Amino acid sequence: MSKPKPAPLPSGTVVGGYTVVKKLAAGGFGVVYLAEGENQQLVAVKEYLPASLAERSAGELTPRVKPDKQPLYRLGGARWRKSATPASSACSTSSARTKPFTW
Repeated sequence: MSKPKPAPLPSGTVVGGYTVVKKLAAGGFGVVYLAEGENQQLVAVKEYLPASLAERSAGELTPRVKPDKQPLYRLGGARWRKSATPASSACSTSSARTKPFTW
């Protein structure tokens, strides 16, 4: 039996100056949200939230990571941010700007 996926952030949550509108997708390493900036610019916000390492119940904002999983969670998050940074800077008029984040 597979482990349940962590609950997504609720609509209205503010992350890095962007307000979550809705969840777009979820996968093994995280969740993608549609979010809106102060100037009504729509962006995709990608949250690092691997189901194998983190848990979050509905209504919670910060994921819970067991102490023995913390080193792997931090390492994965650092690598995830590093790989996401080039993608977030490559933006054209036909693509959405992506904002990666971890807690």
